[in-house]
Amino acid sequence: MNRALIVLAAVAVVLLLREAKPFMLPLTIAVFLSFMLSPMVDLLGRRLPRPLAAIFVTLGFAAMVATGALQLTTPLEGWMQRVPEAMTALERHVADVNSRLSSLTDARESLQRMAERMAGGGEDKVAVEIEEDPTSQAARHLGGVASGFAIAVLLLYFLLATGNVLTHRLVRLPRDPQRRRRYVRVVRSLRSGVAHYLATITVMNIGLALATTAGMYWLGVPDPWLWGILGGLLNYIPYVGTIITVAAITVAALVSQPTMADILAPGALYLLLNGIEATILTPTVLGGRFSVNPLFVFLAIIALGWLWGVGGMFIAVPLLVFTKEVLTHLGGNAPRLARLIAR
Repeated sequence: MNRALIVLAAVAVVLLLREAKPFMLPLTIAVFLSFMLSPMVDLLGRRLPRPLAAIFVTLGFAAMVATGALQLTTPLEGWMQRVPEAMTALERHVADVNSRLSSLTDARESLQRMAERMAGGGEDKVAVEIEEDPTSQAARHLGGVASGFAIAVLLLYFLLATGNVLTHRLVRLPRDPQRRRRYVRVVRSLRSGVAHYLATITVMNIGLALATTAGMYWLGVPDPWLWGILGGLLNYIPYVGTIITVAAITVAALVSQPTMADILAPGALYLLLNGIEATILTPTVLGGRFSVNPLFVFLAIIALGWLWGVGGMFIAVPLLVFTKEVLTHLGGNAPRLARLIAR
C-alpha cells in the first residue's frame, strides 16, 4: 500500500510539474542565472545598494539576450525559407550517388527506382504538402517565449536583490547552532559549485562558438557567425544539440557548396571541435566533481524535454548536476545515488 501511494504521489508530482511549466521553467532558469550572476551583483553592491546593483545586472543581461535574439531572427528566417532549395540539392546529390552505385551493382533497376523516388521522379511520386510555414509556427510560439522570458527576468531580479537575505533566513531556521553552521557550509558549497559549473560551460560554449565561426568562414559557408552562435548555444544540450547543429550546418552547405565532400566538411569540422571541447577541454577544467554519467544526461534531456519542452532540455544538465551536488551533502543513501549519477 505504501509503495502504491508513493508511486501515485510521484506521478501526481510529475503531472503537476508538467502543468506548471509556465511558472516552473522561468523560475528554474532564474535560479540558475542568479547563481551565475550573483558574484557580479556582490561586486557592484560594494559601491551601490544591492537592489540597484541587481537592476543593472538584470537589465544588462536581458538587453544582451534580447539583442542577440533580434540579430538572429532575420538570418534564421532567410535560411528557413531556403530549406526547400536545400532539399532539392540533397535529392540531386543522392540521385547522382545512386546512379553511380547502380552501375557497380547487380541490383541496378532497384537502385534506379529508389533514386527516382528520392529525386521525385518516376510514377510513384510522393506529394509533400506543408500545411503551415515554419516562420508562421515560430511566430505562433513567440508570445509564449516572450512571456516566459519576462517572468524569468523579473524572478531573476528579485533573486539577485534579495538572494542573500533569503539564504540567511533559511539557514537560520534550525535551532541547533551546529546544524545551522552545517547548513551554511552546504548552501555556500552548492551556490559556488553550481556557479562555477555554469560559468565554465558558458565560457567553453563561447569558445566553441568562436571556433565554429572561424571554421565555417574558412570553409566558405554563408553566415558563419550564425552557425557559430547556434553551435555554442545548442551545446548546452549535449548530443541532441550536436545533432541539430550538424544538420543545420549541412543544410547551409547544401545550397552553397558544389561537391559532396565540401557539403560534408563543415558538419565534420563542427563534430571535431565539439568532440575536443566535450572530451578534453571541459572535463580538464571542471575536474571529476561535476562529471555525470552520459546515460543520465541523455535521460535527463528526454525527461525535461517532455516536461518543459526545449527550455527544459537547456536546463536538464545543470539541473542534473545540481541534483547530484545536493545528494552529495544529504545523509542516508543519498550519497550513493550521487555516486550512481556520477561518471
